[in-house]
Amino acid sequence: VSTQSTGYYALFMYLRLIKASHDHRSGQYIRKFYGGCVVRAKKNFDQFIASQVTQIKETRVNKSKSCGILRPVHKFDQFVQEAENLFHNEERRVELEKGYKALLDALFQAVDRAAKEQQKIPYEVVMFEN
Repeated sequence: VSTQSTGYYALFMYLRLIKASHDHRSGQYIRKFYGGCVVRAKKNFDQFIASQVTQIKETRVNKSKSCGILRPVHKFDQFVQEAENLFHNEERRVELEKGYKALLDALFQAVDRAAKEQQKIPYEVVMFEN
């Protein structure tokens, strides 16, 4: 199972467990059990976001060729599409929004760094492409 899939599973489980832990028809023991699972699923999602941020920060660009759109930009787009499919009718988006912020911060830094490191293409062009 890829890291990307693991993140989606953690996100999916987090959503489902939140709903289950707030179900008032369930007994107190079950709600507490689900509450513990919510904490673990959130931890897994946070680890996934941290690993994605690390991967983005470690992105290197081929300095001798045209830069084009960076791979992490494509991966972020893919992540947003999948996450929005899961969260399209959800009220509780706080964790997702925090994940977006962390990923976007790292992505902007990586694009800026790539634009500065690029030797053949002007900084502005690399920034515009990404």
